[in-house]
Amino acid sequence: MNTTMEVVYQSALLADAAYVSLNLGEFVSSGQISPQAWNQHLTPDTVTFEDRGFTLEQFDEFRNSYRVVYHQPETSNGFSATLFEHVVSGELHLAFRGSNDLMDGLQDVALALDVADLIGS
Repeated sequence: MNTTMEVVYQSALLADAAYVSLNLGEFVSSGQISPQAWNQHLTPDTVTFEDRGFTLEQFDEFRNSYRVVYHQPETSNGFSATLFEHVVSGELHLAFRGSNDLMDGLQDVALALDVADLIGS
C-alpha cells in the first residue's frame, strides 16, 4: 500500500469487513477467511461480505490479502472490533465497528448527553 488512495480504499474495506460475522468458525479458520464468508447465511443474523456490499472480486482480493488475527464479536454494550494482518507486509490493522441500528444511535446520543452534563457541571 503505497498511494494515499490505495490506503483509503483498503481502510474502507477493513472497516466494512469488521461488520461480517467473523466469529463463525465456518467463516474463519486459523485466521484464514473462508469462501463461505462471501454469501452463506448460516444463521438468521449472519452478516456476509456480500451483505456488506463487497463484490466477489473485492472479497477474493480481501481474503487473499488479509487474515483475521482476532475478532471480538459484539458485546452486550455493542462493542466489536477486529484485528487484521496484511499477509504480505505483516501490517496490523484494527477495525472498530460503529453503530448498527437506530437503538445504537440513540444509546450513543444518551452517552454523549451524559458526558456533556458532566463537563458542564
